[in-house]
Amino acid sequence: MQSSDPIPAVPKRFGNRAAVQYAIAMALLVAVVGGITWWKLNSRGGSTVKKTAGDKGKGKDVLSFPHSNIAVWYKNQDADPEAKEKEPIQFKDFEPGTKGHYDFLFKNVFDGDVDIVSYASTCDCANVKACVLPADDWQRALKLQASDPGATLLYAREPGWHDLPIRKEKPDPDQASLPGVRVKAGEVGVIRVAWTANKAPGQELRIYPYIYVQPASDQSRLFFMPLNVGVKMRLPLQFYPPRAVTGAVTPGSIRTAKFIAWSATRDKLDFELLLVPPDPLFSIETKPSSAKAHAALKAELTKLGLGSHIAAAFEVTVTVRESLKGSRGLQQLEQGVFFRKFQVKFNGQFDESIPGPEVVGRVEGDIQIGGTDDKGKIRFKPFEAQAETRKTIHLAADAKFVLQHHSHKPDWIKVRLERETKKPADGQHLWLLEVTIPANTLDVRSFDERDAVVVRIAGTPERFVRIPLEGVVR
Repeated sequence: MQSSDPIPAVPKRFGNRAAVQYAIAMALLVAVVGGITWWKLNSRGGSTVKKTAGDKGKGKDVLSFPHSNIAVWYKNQDADPEAKEKEPIQFKDFEPGTKGHYDFLFKNVFDGDVDIVSYASTCDCANVKACVLPADDWQRALKLQASDPGATLLYAREPGWHDLPIRKEKPDPDQASLPGVRVKAGEVGVIRVAWTANKAPGQELRIYPYIYVQPASDQSRLFFMPLNVGVKMRLPLQFYPPRAVTGAVTPGSIRTAKFIAWSATRDKLDFELLLVPPDPLFSIETKPSSAKAHAALKAELTKLGLGSHIAAAFEVTVTVRESLKGSRGLQQLEQGVFFRKFQVKFNGQFDESIPGPEVVGRVEGDIQIGGTDDKGKIRFKPFEAQAETRKTIHLAADAKFVLQHHSHKPDWIKVRLERETKKPADGQHLWLLEVTIPANTLDVRSFDERDAVVVRIAGTPERFVRIPLEGVVR
């Protein structure tokens, strides 16, 4: 607890050099004015500045927080000094749009009654209220918060909460008449910091309110104290890794990709992964995570700086088959680089806000796609939207194959496919595949995983070759 003579403002961020220079100038001005004021008050013709409680031993703090003025969500971190040193502020995960709160238990250790009068915060998502508690309620809450820090505190009866007003840089005359929360010497109570999680997944809420308190006997004196609540936004379901690579898929082979589906906010998960449209060459198995997999995920997230509490986790195995015989005859995975993104069905409903995991790999077959540098793709160098850009690669195929352009994405590219050799060499024909990006194309963009040219190998059963597009528009 610090005395505010003058009262400190809530720190602001400055976006440029001029703003910083302005802040320095204002700081110097405040120092000069403060010095003049001190001289006047302490000269023979003025009043004497009263000493603050910080000079009186037991009154060093006005309000004492038996645990901390920083929200403690999980007990295990306190037992791990190394973890606490790396991340002294604990974060709890909340889903976007949800509401939460943290109760700070306090005791008045001042040598008189005090009033909790207002708060200041840089986060408009938060609000603060306070109340006095009966001693038995306070003791019960104190024990629960010590044994289970993040638990919601329950009281014998709903406390008489008082909503604190926001302290403004320019005092509001009407605000001066608002009553505060009177806390008698030795009394105990709660300051509740509440919020609405209105940030995007992965972001933090900056909930650092300053609480202002003044002695009931001397309202010219004002103290402030900071509180700190660590909150991060998380989706109710996440996948790690977000993408798995199967590696080379050879004719007749089976490959697997593994994910962990986990939640930091829910201890029960009801989800399903689906391909739309369905593909029988991909199958999915889900089972509760083993203790070993759970620990490995925790370690990996911590290593990546994504450390989070894991409330529930499942192991997901995706099996990829190169070919499958069924009622429709032989079905084969497209040759070349394949890409599949699963859609998430959460609590019985498709949820597009939850990104499903992705599986990529390369199917080896009879068609050779480009050279070594092409890596099975049509790779553009960075291109200008205003200029026409063209890229060609060669496809080498058995002389008995006839290749046809089947489809492409995005629809604003132009594709030309033709056989280049009149006679086969070593039993193969070379085919020229040309992709053109017209100049000044409407809605032109950089290519992503969805973009590819699909070539059809004519015959029964028909087979497809998928050739991804790669390149960045400048």
